[in-house]
Amino acid sequence: MATAYGLRPVTHGGYQYNTGGFEEYPIDPSYATQIFNGDIVKLTNDYGVVRNTNTEVPTPLILTNAPAVTIPTNQALGVFVGCRYVDTNGTPQFAQRYPGSGTEAFAFVVTDPNAVFRIHSDDEWAEADLGNNVNPVIVANATPGGDTSTGNSSTKVTSNDDVADAALRIIGVMRDGTDITSAAATCDLLVRWSSPSCTLYGSPISEPVA
Repeated sequence: MATAYGLRPVTHGGYQYNTGGFEEYPIDPSYATQIFNGDIVKLTNDYGVVRNTNTEVPTPLILTNAPAVTIPTNQALGVFVGCRYVDTNGTPQFAQRYPGSGTEAFAFVVTDPNAVFRIHSDDEWAEADLGNNVNPVIVANATPGGDTSTGNSSTKVTSNDDVADAALRIIGVMRDGTDITSAAATCDLLVRWSSPSCTLYGSPISEPVA
């Protein structure tokens, strides 16, 4: 049975080049929590990367009665796909996960709001799931939030049912010949952000609307 691994970049939507490109951002030097490959991350007020914790999933820009909008909350910087840091012995390290300690630490983050990700779902697949919005289930920091042997995140989807204003939109499923449709089956979904405004780079609004 497949296990969770967070959000894994697959491709880009639309006509853009197929690339797993990322950007490098400093990890908050005061942050002492592990960050795993596939974790959703955000920026602190000091512009350092930290892990989104527990149920902190981004929300999109929502149009209500015109011209009113509901402003996005907890916007993501993107998805963490590795890091570099200097360990306690003074040795530079490139790693799948950030261990929660080290100096000169930088995160590799997929920031493109049009990126497509693969994520594990505990639910079986049905064709009606296509287009549903779902929220990832994010494991709390203290658990920890991933597998320390593989460095992969425990973030996953537990249900493919549609959730209003959720962070991710299902755009497909991995079809590898295994059973994904029976009641006891699980599947790996292809998802993208439900709205570009879930991410800092995709948001058209930087200040709250009065």
